[in-house]
Amino acid sequence: MVMLVAACTQQADNRPLGDVVVRGAGCELLAEQAVRLSTGVENLRFDGQLVHGQPFPECEVHEKLDDVSEGDLLLAVDLQEPVTNTAEQQVSSRLKEGLPSIPADIGKGVSGSIRDSHDDQVIGIFAQTFLGTRLLTIEIYKEAPGRDRRADAIEFLRQLRPVLLAPFQTSSPPS
Repeated sequence: MVMLVAACTQQADNRPLGDVVVRGAGCELLAEQAVRLSTGVENLRFDGQLVHGQPFPECEVHEKLDDVSEGDLLLAVDLQEPVTNTAEQQVSSRLKEGLPSIPADIGKGVSGSIRDSHDDQVIGIFAQTFLGTRLLTIEIYKEAPGRDRRADAIEFLRQLRPVLLAPFQTSSPPS
C-alpha cells in the first residue's frame, strides 16, 4: 500500500497594499482596504485621528467584534516628539543595536520585532522614521496569512511619512 502525503505550504501574498492614505477614511487617513489586506481582518474599528497639524496624531485599529466591543489590537500609527532622546537619537540607537534599516528612499529609519515582555515572544513588527523632532512609528500585530508584516509596516511608513511628517505650512501676516 502506498500513501501519498501532500505538504501544505503557505503561499506568499505579495499583493501591493495600494493606496494607504485616503482622506476621510479610518482615523481620517488610513485606507480600510489596505488595513484589511495587511491584517486579514474584515471588521475593523478605528480609534484616533491622523490629522496633519495636530500635536500628536495617533490611530489604533482593532478587530470590531460587535457594536460595543473590540478585539485585539491589529495595527497602530503613532506620531510623537520623544521626551528623553531626540527622534534621531532613538532611531540611531536602534540601528546601532543591529536592527535592520528601512529603505533609504523613505529616510533614515529602522524596523524590528515587538516582543512580549513576559516571555520574549514576537508579538508584532514595527517600522519607524523621523523628521526633525517628530518620530513616526507603525506597528502591525497581526498579519494576514502569507503577508510579510515588516514589508507592510514599511509600506505604511513610506506612504504616511510625507503626509504626517510634512513641515507645517503657516501663513505669515502680510507686511
